[in-house]
Amino acid sequence: EIPFEPLRTGAVSPLLAGIAKIPRLNGLNLTQPRAEPTITTPLMSPSGEPLLAHWNVELGRVAAFTSDASDWAQPWITTDIYEQFWLQVVRQMARPATGRAFQGTSEVRGERLRVSVNAVAEDGKPLNLAEIPATVYTPSGEATSVNLAQVSPGVYEAEIAAPEQGTYVTVARPAQGGKQLTPVLLGATSQQGPELRSLRSNDPLMQRVADITGGRLLDLAAPTPASLFVRQGVSPQEAVTAVWRTLLIWAIVMLLLDIATRRVAWDRWFSREFGAEVVGAAREAVRDRSRQAATTLTGLRGTRDAQPIPETSAAMGDQEAAELIAAARDRRRAARLAEVQASTAKSPMSPSTQAPSNSQEPSRLAPDAGPSSAPEGGLAAAKRRAAKRFEDES
Repeated sequence: EIPFEPLRTGAVSPLLAGIAKIPRLNGLNLTQPRAEPTITTPLMSPSGEPLLAHWNVELGRVAAFTSDASDWAQPWITTDIYEQFWLQVVRQMARPATGRAFQGTSEVRGERLRVSVNAVAEDGKPLNLAEIPATVYTPSGEATSVNLAQVSPGVYEAEIAAPEQGTYVTVARPAQGGKQLTPVLLGATSQQGPELRSLRSNDPLMQRVADITGGRLLDLAAPTPASLFVRQGVSPQEAVTAVWRTLLIWAIVMLLLDIATRRVAWDRWFSREFGAEVVGAAREAVRDRSRQAATTLTGLRGTRDAQPIPETSAAMGDQEAAELIAAARDRRRAARLAEVQASTAKSPMSPSTQAPSNSQEPSRLAPDAGPSSAPEGGLAAAKRRAAKRFEDES
């Protein structure tokens, strides 16, 4: 709804004959131009939307004016262009006039097309005994020939099947005494559905529907006494639909999907390239772990070799463990004996304090010492105490 000045496109159109300048308009319906070369578009808006277009459809003619003839066309109404423009549009789009001698009609009733032609002679009397062959063009483009038969004075009729939806065009060519007369062009349209083909109200059927459903028949001519919004006496209707079957089917489907998710090896459905990449990555990860384990094992071995003698080893047997324990015990005993011998060498000894040569304790503690070298008194007691500790530790 923006005022604009219509623009001429230069196309020659009989709808604008004698109109030099088109007045301003206050709005239009937005459309797009069609690319067919048979369409003439003499007027357009400044932004390129079609304002006036017309073309032929089979034997008829169609015009489209995207503005209106009242509100948006207020600047036109007060000028002579308004009357001249619409008069030319109506005359050009109207069905061409036939001869006064022949007037015809065509009508689709149900699935039958009925064609009727009234023939009148020049003196105004009915024209009888004429031959009127006709060709009917169906919506699909097929041509059907039919002859109109005289049913009454000056009246000729014929019926054919009309199962298709669309426009039926009839061309009648009357003749009398071998002389061709003015042809008659007729047209009829079959509605899109059977329920739209009846153009009259079926009041008995509506009353029957109201009686069966408990409703009422309203009179649109008298809406006030009809009480359109009063629902007294209208019982509510309840419709129940069982959904257990649908829910059961969905439950079975979900169960199968759950089992498939748990049991089916979906990786087999992957592409080989994707599988190769996954396997390669897994192998590389295994190699990395192997290298790390080897490095750790080498370090552990180096640490074990650096130690003089391992005390315990989880990988040793019972015999090796016993040997290691015995060796450790012997080392401790040798160290103790060395300490005792060192202390003995430092302390003063006398012949009266030496132990007898047949004493078992000094011989076990110091097997290399002679019978005359074992001291008595405090030294013997120290040796006995040391021997006692050795036995306790062993």
